[in-house]
Amino acid sequence: MKKIASLMIAAAVAASMALPAFAETPSVYLNGEQMTFDADPFIENDRALVPVRAIFEACGATVAWDQDTLTVIGTKNVTDDSGNDDLSTVVLQIDNTTAFVDGEPVELDVPAKVVQDRTFVPLRFIADSLGAEVNWDQEAFRVDIDIALEENASAEGNAAEEENAVTEENTSEEETAGGAENVTEEENTVTE
Repeated sequence: MKKIASLMIAAAVAASMALPAFAETPSVYLNGEQMTFDADPFIENDRALVPVRAIFEACGATVAWDQDTLTVIGTKNVTDDSGNDDLSTVVLQIDNTTAFVDGEPVELDVPAKVVQDRTFVPLRFIADSLGAEVNWDQEAFRVDIDIALEENASAEGNAAEEENAVTEENTSEEETAGGAENVTEEENTVTE
């Protein structure tokens, strides 16, 4: 009987360590539209973490995964105040509190992490790095992201069909030109 009780306690402790602890799932709104995710966002150390692909794509960026280094790379074309176009790059490595924005190191309160085979990243850091304004409403347990998006970007980050068609076209063009910057779905097996 004691062995069974000990096993049950050990299983409960292990399960609680495998899942993020949160009392409530925060809601996330992008330009006034509620976002949906394939895995629930959660709060850790007062930071909202969300699935990586959803937040990057919702903010108009592309995302790539480097399995060898467990690194997420997000890129987005941005226009500065003078009207000049530039490529902004955000790089995070799993369980590393140092991220990079355009090559400059940035210390994070909470690192990117894998939870149940999904990569989660700190929402405010990603959105801020891509030029968004982020506000937290504690009473509503809600994050509001305001960002200027190109006309073809989806407010919910769910324009997968359109983006896949564009990605397929761009991939063949890049391969012809000698570039291989896109990560295929097969290479991105840990996260999406």
